[in-house]
This record gives sequence, C-alpha cells and structure tokens, in this order.
Amino acid sequence: MSNRILLTAFRPFFGGDQNRSETVCRAVCGGGIADVALSVLPVEQQAEAELHCQLTLNPGGIIMTGEIGGPVSDLFPVWTDVRIERMAINPRQQLHAVGSLPWAARIESEFARYLATHLGGEGTSLSSSIGAFWCNRIYHRGLEWSAAHRGVPCVFLHLAAAGNLENQIKVVGRTIEVLRGCIA
Repeated sequence: MSNRILLTAFRPFFGGDQNRSETVCRAVCGGGIADVALSVLPVEQQAEAELHCQLTLNPGGIIMTGEIGGPVSDLFPVWTDVRIERMAINPRQQLHAVGSLPWAARIESEFARYLATHLGGEGTSLSSSIGAFWCNRIYHRGLEWSAAHRGVPCVFLHLAAAGNLENQIKVVGRTIEVLRGCIA
C-alpha cells in the first residue's frame, strides 16, 4: 500500500452543468497535492471501471464524494453541508426495500465513524442512508476493495448542492488530514 490518497468526485448529472463534489474536490486540490490523486467519475456505468483502474494503484486511503440535493432534494432532505455516509448497500440486492435488507447486504465503514468524531460540529452529520444511485454503487465497490486490502480507510462524503461551499472545502481538506494521520 502506498500513502497516496484517492479522492473521487462525480461529473455533472441530470443534465446539470456542475456537480458540487467536483467543484469542492478541484478547489481542495488546487494546484495539486502530492499525495492526493483526484479522479472525477462519470455518472454512468463507466464510473465503476474508472474506479477499478484507480484502485489498481493501491491507494493507502480513499475519500469518495458526491452531490446530494439539487434535482433530488425532495427524495433526500439535506440538513448539513456534508453527510458522512456510514454504509453502502450491495447493488445486486438493492431491488428490495432498503429497510428489509439483511445486514449482510450492507458494508460499513469504520473510518466513517472515526471521522465523524473528528469533524463533529463542522456542518457534518453521520448518515446511514446513502441512497440507491451511483454514489452507493461506487462506495460499495470502494468498501469491498478496502475489506480485501486489510481495511484501507474508505469514506463517502455527500456534499449538499446548496450547502456552504467554503465549509465543504474545509471539511474535505480536514478529511484528508485525518486520513493522513491514519495511514502515516
């Protein structure tokens, strides 16, 4: 394993011209951070293949981000700038009602809980409802990879489309710092 951190974001979706995750991650990376590799994924099947390519480089930690709110705000109300997602659901078993899924269909992120204790009070909340879209598919793949590679820290941050941009940049930056401390 390397000490490199993989940071993912998504391109615009639903015909939009921007995705908050890409905006925030590009701002955090700015002129480049030596130990952080940014990968901006499409919102389509190709996202899984692109993530797979990035994971073959054996990152020491993974921070995934996605936008929440905007076109789907009625489905997923957002009360904080950043939601730290605690778990992902096996996409092959999502056809069932999420509440009735066996716990075996879910993968939890230990790092998400750890991160929540370090970022509490910074416009973040810990969530157990990532949804059933591309964010969940990518997070599930990342957590599967993490489990197969000695528990490499992996977390997914949902960034509110209408959230405080400066705070979101700060939280993603702090997440990188906390993750560095875990893999150093």
